[in-house]
Amino acid sequence: VDLAAGAGTLIRCVARPGCPAADLELCCKEDDTPQTRADRCAQAHIISGLRARFPGVAIVGEEGEDHASMPDPPSADLALLDPWWPEHPLSYPSSALSVWVDPLDGTKEFAGGRFQYVTTLVGVCVDGEPVAGVISEPYREAGRVLWGARDLANVHEFDVGTRTCVREFAPGEGTSPEARGTSVVSLSRASGVVDDVITHLERRGAVRRRLPAGGAGYKAAAIIRGEAESWAFPRAGTSRWDCAAAQALLEVLGGKLTDRFGL
Repeated sequence: VDLAAGAGTLIRCVARPGCPAADLELCCKEDDTPQTRADRCAQAHIISGLRARFPGVAIVGEEGEDHASMPDPPSADLALLDPWWPEHPLSYPSSALSVWVDPLDGTKEFAGGRFQYVTTLVGVCVDGEPVAGVISEPYREAGRVLWGARDLANVHEFDVGTRTCVREFAPGEGTSPEARGTSVVSLSRASGVVDDVITHLERRGAVRRRLPAGGAGYKAAAIIRGEAESWAFPRAGTSRWDCAAAQALLEVLGGKLTDRFGL
């Protein structure tokens, strides 16, 4: 949580609402997806900090190994969540652990000045199964971080400005009444099979409203916050660093992440 919050501060330093950076150092990666200076700086901050604390854990970042280190790694505050953490710490062998990092989810939105859709995602897996997740929203107020783990009761919301947890989301709370039947859909990839699935759900009465949004992390956070009830994206284009954190947090709340067949 501390490293994700720090990455959010770096992202905000590159571009802020009303005062976007003149040069994001935007480039196109081999898979034709965009990357900015903020992506690179945020990933180096998170991964170098994690590796300094947990040298035996496999850590994978979306931006690759070229942007996974820095000369002076940040020191993560491991006591930051002590007031909300169980008395007996969760423990897993490092050989079973893997961490998946998307340092800036929603790069297209970031480059286009749609900062509200930008998130940082950190998912922790044990033997390939997500068990804990962090979704940082650097442009929500002074910065907010959703975090939780499979063996904890709730998902917590951490306020970066006050450095304290300000809200809890508990299993069974569900979607707010005004958001029931709302499905978050992609701003840029909502045609074809995605539209077919949403239309099918609309005909069955499961979806009554479409909420266009950018970024996998933002969409997952909308469901966690009760602002939407579902998100359907039954096509290629989502990676483990996009969904590991979301799956862990949704499962804490009784939700589910499935393939197109519901499995």
